[in-house]
Amino acid sequence: MARSESKAISTSEILKNVDIKTEIIVGDLSSPNQVFRMAEETKTLVNSIDVLVINAGMFSTATEREVQSDGLEKHFALNYLHQTILITQLLPLLTSP
Repeated sequence: MARSESKAISTSEILKNVDIKTEIIVGDLSSPNQVFRMAEETKTLVNSIDVLVINAGMFSTATEREVQSDGLEKHFALNYLHQTILITQLLPLLTSP
């Protein structure tokens, strides 16, 4: 999963060189709709997940809170809530043999 398709393709090519199979799913973890869509797309592509690394996050020095259209504070939604939702949705694939 990646926000940038071009970066995902580049990383996927590197991993293919060492015989690691990848699937690319593009989406934005700051959007709850995209988080659920990415999870569902993942479930259709694979039967299990061996390793899941979530390194999405944001940092801002802005003094004003940024509230998204869904009413959630953007830092909280991206750095905590949506990552937790994604992991929860993918948990059955992570525990599959």
